[in-house]
Amino acid sequence: MTADGSRPEANCSTVNAPIPLSARFKFSLGFSLVSMALYQLVNRFPLREPQLIEQNAIDLMVPRLEWTVWPYGLLLLTVIVVPLLLSDRWMFARVMWASVFSQTLNLMVWIGYPTMVLRAAAPEGSGLTDRVFRLLFVLDAPNNCFPSAHVAIPAIMAVALARAYPRWQGIIGPVFVLWSFTILTTEQHYAVDWVGGVVSAAIGWWIAKALVVPNRRVVEEPFGSS
Repeated sequence: MTADGSRPEANCSTVNAPIPLSARFKFSLGFSLVSMALYQLVNRFPLREPQLIEQNAIDLMVPRLEWTVWPYGLLLLTVIVVPLLLSDRWMFARVMWASVFSQTLNLMVWIGYPTMVLRAAAPEGSGLTDRVFRLLFVLDAPNNCFPSAHVAIPAIMAVALARAYPRWQGIIGPVFVLWSFTILTTEQHYAVDWVGGVVSAAIGWWIAKALVVPNRRVVEEPFGSS
């Protein structure tokens, strides 16, 4: 205390409180499981007749590449892997809330205006890739196409990763774009679904950015007695 009874001004610094790795894993895994369960529910039991999306010139030009079923399947793993690389508490919170807002928007569209795509028969080969492709067709009905969650959620993860690791921004963007194009080469989506996924991600990120502010704690350095 000072002579006049007032408290001296603290020499304070703001520090981002890191979030434990185990907590990041639990949150990201929980979000993934809930999202997949809700997706399957509205995919298998649409409340309205799904509307067929018309193909455009891009859809007709892009060939089906069976081997891209592997990177396509790995796309959604980014929602688990990327948060593990975000130790900063406010960035992690922004990413997870952005994902929640984006997926909520996706679900609203899927329920209110379900869509579907036409896709060719699954490959009949006996190779592992052909079998995985057939499994994909079994697990994922051709509904809930617009917007594409296979684009929306990984897009949010790509933005977060680029923010957290600025030196890799020039690589993260192109890798995401090329990787996300596997939604076309597997015939799971059309080009308009890709655009819808990017828009959904942008809306989710914008809402999260507006609502999630850096969570900081004040660190006070000790004072000597006066």
